[in-house]
Amino acid sequence: MNYFKNRKGISILEIVVALGVFLVLAVSLASQLLGGSSLMAREREFLLAGALADEGLEAVRMIARDNWSNLAYSQSEVGISFGNWVLLGEGTSGQIGKFNRQISFFPVYRDIANNQVAESHAEAVLDVNTKRIEASLSWEIENDEISALARETILINR
Repeated sequence: MNYFKNRKGISILEIVVALGVFLVLAVSLASQLLGGSSLMAREREFLLAGALADEGLEAVRMIARDNWSNLAYSQSEVGISFGNWVLLGEGTSGQIGKFNRQISFFPVYRDIANNQVAESHAEAVLDVNTKRIEASLSWEIENDEISALARETILINR
């Protein structure tokens, strides 16, 4: 007990140790916060890309509802003309901010039992009233890396 009674202040060594512990904790916390904000920014980009992909699919759905024969492209982008969604033409893609969107149209093949099959299937017959639509987005992230996201749906002409 005499050890604590005779002490008059904090030694330099105790201050250095306390500062060292504080620095380790501060650096650890700062790296977590910075990493978390970077992760949040990436997640925000993925959410926006998903919304833009969904928008493209919904636009194509509305175009098909108006006139199925408008889906004659293999790749196009959507735009608005006179208040209506339209396809912008074969091979077009759209730049929306940092995102590049491309909408692709694929034929659907069915067998005798009306199951969807690959084109190479022995019983494959083209279903002219069904199309597979894919909206894909790509964008540049840090260090010249490219990130991508794709969503797809099947449309049936009824």
